[in-house]
Amino acid sequence: MNILPFSVDSKVLAINATDVASTSQSLPGHGDSLRILNEGPNNAYFSIGVGTQTATLPPTVVPNNTSVPIPAGEDCTFTLPNSDTYNISVICRSTETARVIVQVGEGW
Repeated sequence: MNILPFSVDSKVLAINATDVASTSQSLPGHGDSLRILNEGPNNAYFSIGVGTQTATLPPTVVPNNTSVPIPAGEDCTFTLPNSDTYNISVICRSTETARVIVQVGEGW
C-alpha cells in the first residue's frame, strides 16, 4: 500500500458537538480519506453520508452507522468513496461537549 500524506492545502471544518446532533454540513472537500480530530474533552459520534445526516448515540440493540465513535483527543482517518458530496453531523452524550475538526483529502 502506498501511503501519501494529506496535502497542506486541504480545507478543514470545525464542528462543535453537544448532546443535540449538529446541523448536517457538507464536508470541506473531496477525496478518498476523511480525517477527524477530536480536540475533546469528551468522546463524540458522527454520521456521514449523501444527503442530510443526523448523528445519534450508539444503540444498545440494533446496530447503525450514524454513531461512529471519535474518542476524545484522537486523530482518526477513515476511507471515503471519492464519488459524491457527503454531509456530516456530530453528537456527544448528555451534558458533554467536544470540538471536532474534519478534513478530506488524498492520503493518510
